[in-house]
Amino acid sequence: MKIVGIITLFLSSIINSFGQSKTDDFVVGYYHDIHGQSINGFYSTDYSARKSFYFTYPFKDNTKGAYYDATGLRFEGYIRGNLAVGFSYTPSIEKKYKPIDIDNCIGLKMGVDSFAVIKNFEIQRANRIIKNSKNEFVEVIGRVGENTFYKHVLAGQTTFITHLVKHDSSNEFKTFLKDGDSFKNELVKYFGEYEVLKNKILDGKYKFEDLDKLINWLRFAELTKNRSVVYYNSSWEEVPRQQSKYYSISESVIDSLIHMSFYSSDRRKLFEGGFVSFYPNKRVGEFIYYDINGKIVSKTVFEENKAKRVMEYFPNGQLRREYIIENNEPIFKEINDSNGKNLISSSGTAQEVLFDTIRNREITYEYFQNRISKVYFNSDDGKRIYQLAPKNIKLKSYEFLQTKFIENNRDLYDSVKTFTEKIEGYVFVKCIVDPAGNITSASIVKTLNSSFDLASRRFIPYLKAYKGLDTGKVDEKDIYQEVIVPFNFSVLSDNPNFKNWGNNMNYMNFMNNTLQQMRYSVPPPIKF
Repeated sequence: MKIVGIITLFLSSIINSFGQSKTDDFVVGYYHDIHGQSINGFYSTDYSARKSFYFTYPFKDNTKGAYYDATGLRFEGYIRGNLAVGFSYTPSIEKKYKPIDIDNCIGLKMGVDSFAVIKNFEIQRANRIIKNSKNEFVEVIGRVGENTFYKHVLAGQTTFITHLVKHDSSNEFKTFLKDGDSFKNELVKYFGEYEVLKNKILDGKYKFEDLDKLINWLRFAELTKNRSVVYYNSSWEEVPRQQSKYYSISESVIDSLIHMSFYSSDRRKLFEGGFVSFYPNKRVGEFIYYDINGKIVSKTVFEENKAKRVMEYFPNGQLRREYIIENNEPIFKEINDSNGKNLISSSGTAQEVLFDTIRNREITYEYFQNRISKVYFNSDDGKRIYQLAPKNIKLKSYEFLQTKFIENNRDLYDSVKTFTEKIEGYVFVKCIVDPAGNITSASIVKTLNSSFDLASRRFIPYLKAYKGLDTGKVDEKDIYQEVIVPFNFSVLSDNPNFKNWGNNMNYMNFMNNTLQQMRYSVPPPIKF
């Protein structure tokens, strides 16, 4: 009972210390999180916390859509289901879903995904082909030129995927066979327009399992011909424009590299770069990231989808820092001031003073042996407050606190049931911790939505009461430290659609380190 009393005592004082103004999703300021990862002014969609307090929930789709009966009559409403289990329909969310009779359906639209009902085609099994004469749902993967590609799923103890293609001038659905030469010949027929793909196909670089990637590469390559736009929600699923938070423009294709630019829905350019694969997505070469004013913040060079070299820039275009990444640690090769003056010595030591225009303060960076050793600023009352220290602040009793975080936010389960769309991302809570380990102030510097902001905010008193932060030290002395505590939220579909960059690859890395291990592991709410 004592700990509950302490929490109650701290609750109002800590919550009242939170800033009430909400900051733009991308405008954050210069910080370091609880694990020492830097946040350089603007939130990057590449940010991925090594460990965070998380909440996940499998979103039960009420996806807007329509199905067509055998006469072609359209029934609008909501669709739920997938290729393995079939589909259900309701005209309104308040009414019960009923299975769609496949024998009285010619196709359906579920969000951005389309499905057709076909029969009399060949189904691929492990080592043989079987003739199918009954109606089956197939997913429309994409249309390129006069060809439409489909996918069929045969579910059971083993799941078998069949890829099909239909030309506009034919009624036949042709099955891609797994045979070596037959398979290669079919691939060359449909993908041979692009010489680089043709050569890889003939060299045996692509297998049957790569068809999804090939079809999607071809789809995005074709989009470059008209610089076509694709729209995404916050989970990076392809969605209709009216539901979008982001969009991309396919700019050009050179060899196997498709160059794309990504924007927020208010037309701010976020980043651009090249891909050699889609679903899963694979980045290669230089990616450029922009601030909200359209100026370059950084450039990252990717090799085999891993960041290898990073260059950061001042608003005036001068190079601020350049570093390589070894074992997930930045090794600094160049550090300059805003006038281009080199600050780093031959031994790798440097001191850099950066003015954070977002938070209106000077921040000092100290480097030793080409690595960051200390980051700090002086508060208005003269205290030196560290963002990063040689012996940095640590999160203690993580598993215990994670359990408490879920227990403290059981009402979230009711809140997310009312959500009409999927959402995932971070809330950043900035905490000031004194030398005794007390959280003296806290404020949200990156929001997500009102429910998740509140859940993050009201957990800080518990983090304080349970002594969840181990104070940092400089020269063996306890210090004041400012840290970002990341809270990771995901309300994702338990039936992700095919055209989902997040679920198929975690492309934007919102949830890389937690969701892949913990998705759907959150216990159900306790009933009283």
